[in-house]
Amino acid sequence: PGSASPTFAAVTSASDAPQYVPFLSQLLGPIPNSILDTTAPFRYDLTGQQRLHPAFNTYFAKIGTRVWKFQLVDYYSNTGVAGYPTVRYARIR
Repeated sequence: PGSASPTFAAVTSASDAPQYVPFLSQLLGPIPNSILDTTAPFRYDLTGQQRLHPAFNTYFAKIGTRVWKFQLVDYYSNTGVAGYPTVRYARIR
């Protein structure tokens, strides 16, 4: 914490993101999603195309003495294939 809050992108490094996504999938299992559940990382079928849309909720995880913030920002690959979540994260403490 400081006198000014930088943007998420300014404090985020995704250099080890390929390792982080499999780690999350082992802890969480299937990704919850719903139109009504405001805590879910994705909303379903907002545009009538039966696709997941990111909610941009920010989650926190404490691992030992370190605290991380993260968001799930996509569920699809660059070619539109489902099951390829994109996570952005930053260590905050």
